[in-house]
Amino acid sequence: MATRVPLPHPRELPDLVLFHRDDPAEPTVVLQVPNADRTDSETYVVDLDHSDHAAWFDLLPHARALRDLLTMAPHVAYCPRSGHTSEIADLDAPTLAALTLADARQSAAGSSPVFERFFSRRQSVVPGVSNLRRSLGSKLR
Repeated sequence: MATRVPLPHPRELPDLVLFHRDDPAEPTVVLQVPNADRTDSETYVVDLDHSDHAAWFDLLPHARALRDLLTMAPHVAYCPRSGHTSEIADLDAPTLAALTLADARQSAAGSSPVFERFFSRRQSVVPGVSNLRRSLGSKLR
């Protein structure tokens, strides 16, 4: 059975911690606490439905602003000393250029049967096989 690791005291948190939330409807928030040299971090799961975790969260400076920002942003940098919050860009999200390229590929693949026929013929051509043998092979299929 798993044991519940206690959350660090808000006064013991470093100058910058990160909060992550996948779905605003879910009550869980991931807290990432970097070590002193910022080469590694400890990860905690804060369950806002759990009374101890909700009380811990409310001890943080400007907890209400942090909670509001976590409903809109999936990644938030937070300073426990001042309560300052800042949204962090999602590095895993596709860029505008990637979305545009995927959309162009999708529209090109679906709207141009001429290209599809051309490329399907090009793929069926086997080097070193005569046209007669190729045409006979396609008749047998």
